[in-house]
Amino acid sequence: KKKYESIHIVVGTNDASSKRPVNKIITDYENLIAVAKEITTNVVVSTIPPRTDEEAVNMKIGNINQLLVPVTNSVGTKLVNNDVNFRYRDDTIDSSLLLLDGLHLSQTGVSKLLKNLGLENAAHSSLKTGPSSRWQPNNPTPSTIKSPPLAQTMSYSKDSQIPLKKTGDSFLD
Repeated sequence: KKKYESIHIVVGTNDASSKRPVNKIITDYENLIAVAKEITTNVVVSTIPPRTDEEAVNMKIGNINQLLVPVTNSVGTKLVNNDVNFRYRDDTIDSSLLLLDGLHLSQTGVSKLLKNLGLENAAHSSLKTGPSSRWQPNNPTPSTIKSPPLAQTMSYSKDSQIPLKKTGDSFLD
């Protein structure tokens, strides 16, 4: 019996900036998809959104995203292409969707990603601030980072800023 209505896989940003080869990253995706398909019939894979911090990393992201097409097609899994909404027609990246570091999504970027995934109404924050407020540009020091009270701690999916749950509350069941 399937336990979940759907699982959205939003990973890969940190792997893309590592020295791990693309084929190993794709194998990780294949394994994640296989595990997810054991507990749901609806698996959605997100391409890695583009970045502006390092061109070489962005090229690797492009390669990974291209290889995800046959992987998801072969197992009947939906692939959400974020490039369509994260780039302009001339192929330049919409930097308003990223924080100043060129890596992390801005509040607008998080909203765009959620909309791309069809989750704009499923995930929300009762903190009245977006998840991007958790990230500080320009190398913050511990004294410049303000931690939320324990009762308002958010959990985030690996490599993304999409809130999964608030302590004591489930956003997605």
